[in-house]
Amino acid sequence: MRGRLQRGQTLLESAYPENSGDFQFAYNLGRVHYFKKEFPKAEEYARRAIALNPNSADVYVLLGQIKLKQNQVGDAQEDFH
Repeated sequence: MRGRLQRGQTLLESAYPENSGDFQFAYNLGRVHYFKKEFPKAEEYARRAIALNPNSADVYVLLGQIKLKQNQVGDAQEDFH
């Protein structure tokens, strides 16, 4: 799975500059970094995704999961609500 994540990350990051205004790119980069346990980077992309689409429940769930992994339970509860 590690190889697939790395390939996905490479592809997304190479296309991101041309698609930085696309919610899916930011969201999926956040997910890739989450699964690679790169939580600060995952949070950065999740917040970019929220800025692009503040109505997406999926990205708030992702942000809550990121916060839980960093033992920020109070912040995670806010993101899940």
